[in-house]
Amino acid sequence: MTFSAPWRRSLHSSNYLSIEAGASKPRSPAPAREPETINAIAREPETMNATPKPVNYTRCKSRERKLDIVKKMLKRREIISFMAATTATSILGCFRQQSTSTELTTPTPKATPNPETLTSQTTTLTQAPRCIVTPRQTPGPYFLDERLNRSDVISTQAGVPLILTLRVFDVNGSQCVPVSDAVVDIWHCNALGVYSGVQDSYQNLNTSAENFLRGYQLTDENGTVQFRTIYPGCYPGRAVHIHFQVRTSPTSNQGREFSSQLYFDDSLTEQVFNRQPYASKRSQLVKNPQDGLYRSSGKQLTLELSQAESGFVSTFDVGLRG
Repeated sequence: MTFSAPWRRSLHSSNYLSIEAGASKPRSPAPAREPETINAIAREPETMNATPKPVNYTRCKSRERKLDIVKKMLKRREIISFMAATTATSILGCFRQQSTSTELTTPTPKATPNPETLTSQTTTLTQAPRCIVTPRQTPGPYFLDERLNRSDVISTQAGVPLILTLRVFDVNGSQCVPVSDAVVDIWHCNALGVYSGVQDSYQNLNTSAENFLRGYQLTDENGTVQFRTIYPGCYPGRAVHIHFQVRTSPTSNQGREFSSQLYFDDSLTEQVFNRQPYASKRSQLVKNPQDGLYRSSGKQLTLELSQAESGFVSTFDVGLRG
């Protein structure tokens, strides 16, 4: 039977199909069909009694395969997203670890050590001593035998910290024998070029009541002493230097006395004198080649310094003729 009036078909339940046509009288519901039969009804509005099309199982299987493909694609996307997130987290973690290591392993510029603090540091003395007799130099006019037995000679002086280790040996041919129980003194000027314990008419200074940057230590069984001091300043006519003196068996007539001086690399001195309090005396800085005592044997007496926390460390071997 064919209807000419406008109509539409609606599904009121899973088991019933009704047809509404304009203002026509409602028809009795169609007989109940199996769900698979309803899904298989041809969508043809022209005829009410159209024969249902058979179920296309091939198409169903095709749809099922498509659904499986979609599910696999979704799972693959989830896996890819998870891997991407995990990889990003790993890369970020490695980057942070590398940044921390770089930060922990970046060296402090030599031009910016902290002159106010000195951190105690134990110097590792594993390198074999140089079996070379150290050149002798004058003790100068500022040695004072005040018997100041101390390793820290800084007192209240400001400057770039320096830990100086001296190893004293008797040189007998190619043999180096440590000298124990020897008295080793050091003394030098402060960052402004002033010595303690003296009256300096040239600079119109009187420091006779002070004893900064002076002291002595006794060598141990390895012939070693260590001092905590500062990078020296300078005064007109002299390059930057430290005086030292070694006295073996000072209470015995058989004892020996040896004096010399230690020097610093000019390029490092330039860096140190770029900051206070050294900078205020930069105009009187004398370089090594301009110092007559340095020109005589200063190259053999020049310290090799290494950066260490807030300052520098250095070890120097003092070879005495045996």
